[in-house]
Amino acid sequence: MNNTILTQRGVAKTLTIGMTALLCMAGTAKVSLASQTVGYHSGGASCVNISPNGQYLISGGWDKLIKIWNPSTKTLVKSFKGHTAVVTSVAFTPNSTQVVSGSSDGTVKIWDAASAKLMRSISVGPTISSIAVSPDGLTIASADYAYNVCLWQLSNGKAIKTLKGHTDRVLTLAFSPDGRTLASGAVDATIRLWDMSGGASKAYSKATLRGHLGEVTSLAFFKDGVLASTSLDTTVRLWDVTALKLLNTAVLPPSWSCLGFHSIAVSPDGMKIATGSDDSYYMVWWTRSGNTVKVYGALSLNGDDTNGMVFSLDSKQLATSSADSTIKTATTYEVD
Repeated sequence: MNNTILTQRGVAKTLTIGMTALLCMAGTAKVSLASQTVGYHSGGASCVNISPNGQYLISGGWDKLIKIWNPSTKTLVKSFKGHTAVVTSVAFTPNSTQVVSGSSDGTVKIWDAASAKLMRSISVGPTISSIAVSPDGLTIASADYAYNVCLWQLSNGKAIKTLKGHTDRVLTLAFSPDGRTLASGAVDATIRLWDMSGGASKAYSKATLRGHLGEVTSLAFFKDGVLASTSLDTTVRLWDVTALKLLNTAVLPPSWSCLGFHSIAVSPDGMKIATGSDDSYYMVWWTRSGNTVKVYGALSLNGDDTNGMVFSLDSKQLATSSADSTIKTATTYEVD
């Protein structure tokens, strides 16, 4: 599917091209969007991630399955079965040999990536909303609805430590590129930073970042260590996790209506941010220059909530998971 967006400075318009509505407001560029459906999850796709080598996508869904896809050929490579409820979060280990997943069934599972065989299952109890694997591949972090962040040994699944401090459900996790900081966001509208520099067993609360006016739904680190966050308050915020300060708050134009953002992705080249909305259809593209973030445009890509997204390693494509059951990839580029 190819669509063309004409963006006009200071003017918000809805353009209907084929079956896709595009809400645009940015610059004077002419932009083309090319998207394709890679695959499906019955009942809805809930999360998506990318392999460390960039060749594969991994997704989870309401069908309780984990799937690995080849986005180039749009083919299913592997399917993992074992969860008894929606799969809420998935990730490859840094060496790509294992897959880690979290689910509303209250478990974190570790799988062999090549055979799709379940290696171990960690019973946490409450709904697991997010998982993250440390850059060194030693530690799994899980976030849950009991307000906790739990740390586990990847090698054997044993508990290391429970990090307490949030006062409501924890929704999202992200490790900094150097692994020295773990960030968590919650319904309590705060971001907590956990110091991991002494190892997982010595992790402690480093700081609490406040500023969002709604639940913090998604976090992502740029390669330079800047943390990006989004929220149901429809803002994107950049944070310096070393100086412990807010760098920038980006807001939507007043004429735009949005119920809130549910997901965020940052590009490896450090220049792009994408946010998925919680009101069915639109996704906002932002540009980053240093600590400045600006709205570039918005578009309708999915037929329902966009609840997960990740950029390709070359920053040219964005993969999304949606409640409309699809895993899609999209490319935007300027044309003459």
